[in-house]
Amino acid sequence: MTKPNDLRARTFVRNLLATTCGVTLVDLEPRHDQPTADFEMVDSGKSVLVAELKTLVDTPASVETGWTIEVDEDGGQQATRPHNGPGRIMKKVGKAHRQLSMYPHPWATILHNADFRVDVGDFFEAFSGAREFGKVGERRIINIASRGIALGHTFPTRYDVDLYIWVDEEHAKPPLGVWWSTPLGEEIAHRYFSAAATSNPERVGT
Repeated sequence: MTKPNDLRARTFVRNLLATTCGVTLVDLEPRHDQPTADFEMVDSGKSVLVAELKTLVDTPASVETGWTIEVDEDGGQQATRPHNGPGRIMKKVGKAHRQLSMYPHPWATILHNADFRVDVGDFFEAFSGAREFGKVGERRIINIASRGIALGHTFPTRYDVDLYIWVDEEHAKPPLGVWWSTPLGEEIAHRYFSAAATSNPERVGT
């Protein structure tokens, strides 16, 4: 049974892609003997690709969700946690790959962001292992804390996915981004997502 939050995410993504790019996503029937992807993208009744939807959900600050809660002498609370956006994204990418691998190519992973603490910069950081904070004179300030994530367990498989689609519910700019990993993904991106197609996700070390 589809959970209410999953149903909401499916509806939001389906409607945004339909109104922005004219793309039709159809729910795939559950398969009881193996993992099932979420959508099939169709054009004039013909299959274009299979897509798996993963949502980044905002969770309340608590010790159980990894936050450190500090209480001051007046009873006020302050919650802190190291930023984990890139790590969460890469976990979603790995899970999506496992489900998509049960289907023939082309594949798409749709990342639906519903967490105001996460943005598309975390997507790039997850793939490249670095984020530029700015410049001091001619020197760039780059954070490489996510390099281990970028070089982690998804590195051998994540570029098997032909297309990555970022759908952002929390940040209007950009609400939609599309990147490809393969020539087939590039062809689909330009044909169906020309308004949002950007480039292939950055590879570490290239």
